[in-house]
Amino acid sequence: MVEPQLVRDFVSTGQVYFEYRDYAFLGEESREAAEAAMCAEDQGLFWEMHDAIFYNQVSENDGAFARKRLDRIAETVEGLDMEAWSQCMDDDTYQDEVEQNTEDARQAGVQGTPSFLVDGQLLFGASYEELSQQIQQALGSSSGSSHNQPGDHLMSETHAGPMDTTYQADNDAPRGASLLSLSGLTLLLSIIGAGIAGYLTYVHFDESVLVCTASGGCHTVQQSDYATIGPIPIALLGLGMFLALIALSLVRMLNWSIMSADTATMISWGMTLSAILYYAYLVYVEIFVLEAICQWCVATTAITVVIFAIESFRIKDALSIPDEDMID
Repeated sequence: MVEPQLVRDFVSTGQVYFEYRDYAFLGEESREAAEAAMCAEDQGLFWEMHDAIFYNQVSENDGAFARKRLDRIAETVEGLDMEAWSQCMDDDTYQDEVEQNTEDARQAGVQGTPSFLVDGQLLFGASYEELSQQIQQALGSSSGSSHNQPGDHLMSETHAGPMDTTYQADNDAPRGASLLSLSGLTLLLSIIGAGIAGYLTYVHFDESVLVCTASGGCHTVQQSDYATIGPIPIALLGLGMFLALIALSLVRMLNWSIMSADTATMISWGMTLSAILYYAYLVYVEIFVLEAICQWCVATTAITVVIFAIESFRIKDALSIPDEDMID
C-alpha cells in the first residue's frame, strides 16, 4: 500500500506536495471513471468515489465502468448528491480536463500506470522503498537552499482513471497485461476455435488431409449427413461464430465505437448459448446415433463452453444485474 505510506511519512509532515493526475489511456470507460471521480470532487468526495470505483473494478473495457454501472457505484458513496453528480456527468463537465491530463502525461513520458513524477524524475510502478529513496534524495539535494520551504517538492501520480491505483500491487501492471483480461481470454480461445473450425471446413472438401485418432471417429462424423445444414458445413458456421467472437472481443479491448461493450457482451453470450444448445444435439448424435466421436468437434465444443462461461460472468454487468462485490 504505497499511497497511504507516502501520505503519512511525507505529505502529512509538510515535506512533499502530492498531486493526483488521471491518465485515461485505456479507452472510453477509463475516461468515464476519471470524470466520475472529478464530478464527486465538486462535492468534496473525490477519494470516496475514487475508492468506490477501484473496489468495483472488473477488467478493462468490459462494461465495468459503463455509465449505468458508474451510476450504481455512485449511489454507494455516502453523502453524494446524485442529482448534481449526474448532471455533471451528463454535461461532460470534466472531459476536456481529463483529456488534457492524459495528454500532459504522455508529453511527460508516461507510458503506463501507476507512474510517479518526483521532483522531475519519472518512476513507473515504483515500490514505497524506491519512491521514498527518490523523495529523500530530492529533499537532500535542496536542503541547503534558502528558498526551500516545506511542501516545495512536488510528487505527482498518474493513473488510468481512478481504477488503477497503488492500493494493491496486483493492479500495478502495464497495459500489456490486458491479454489476461476476460476479453483477452475470450479472444485467445476464439482464435484457437477459429483455427480448428477453419481446418474442419477445409477437410470437409478434402478429407484426405483429416487427421484423426486410430478409432477413425472423426471420419465417420465428417462423412455423415449431420455434418452439414443443407449445403453449408457445420464447421463453416462454427468458423463464422469464432470470427465474430474475435471481432466482438476486439470491440471491447480496443473500445471501438461501432457498439458498446455491453452490446458486444450480450451478442457474444447469445451466440455461444445458441452454439452450445446445438452442440448438445450433435454430441447426442455422435454418441447414440453415429456411435463415433470427433475429437476436433469435442475441442470446439469445449472452447465454446468456456467462452460461454466467461460471457455469463460478464452478462450481469451488461444487464445491470447487481454485482455481489459492489460496495454497500
